[in-house]
Amino acid sequence: MAESSHPVVACVFGSDARARDGILALRAAAPNAMVRVASADKARAEALAAETGVVADLDPADPLAGAAGLTSGARAASGVNGGAMIGALAGALIGVAASFSALAPDIPVEPSMRLPAWLLLGFILGIPVGGVLGGAFGRRPSTHAGFRLIDAMEEGAIGVVAIVDDPSLDAARSALRAAGGDDLVVVRPPG
Repeated sequence: MAESSHPVVACVFGSDARARDGILALRAAAPNAMVRVASADKARAEALAAETGVVADLDPADPLAGAAGLTSGARAASGVNGGAMIGALAGALIGVAASFSALAPDIPVEPSMRLPAWLLLGFILGIPVGGVLGGAFGRRPSTHAGFRLIDAMEEGAIGVVAIVDDPSLDAARSALRAAGGDDLVVVRPPG
């Protein structure tokens, strides 16, 4: 799915007939919605898409990839890794500064080893702090937001994901629920 700045509503259906009914109800409730389907069995998703006039181009292992505010697992991990690297460098600089401050004697090493000891301590402490902050301030992984959908599709369900405009979001959600959609997920753009 290309990255969207609109809300995304998604759910799974336990059977092809329920998925068909859900897609038709969704299209009636939100006529401008871009609807996609996914299944662990690609041929099954393509047959349903052909029958209902939607697209079967989603990855069942990551159906919410590209939803507003979400990113792939690899990109989310790179945010954590980048934060850890920045934290390590910042920690090392703080350690160097601490080695020349009144804190220097707090590490029980020979005076000639205070600079390397503080530098190493700051570096080591900066890695987890930076990694946690990189993960906290980075974008959420789409696999985390859609884990219930992914699990259900692995067990044979059909996933339905729709990009809708804001005024149609509540109607789309209600239509999917009324049609028997399970594990409903709504992803709103940040802000």
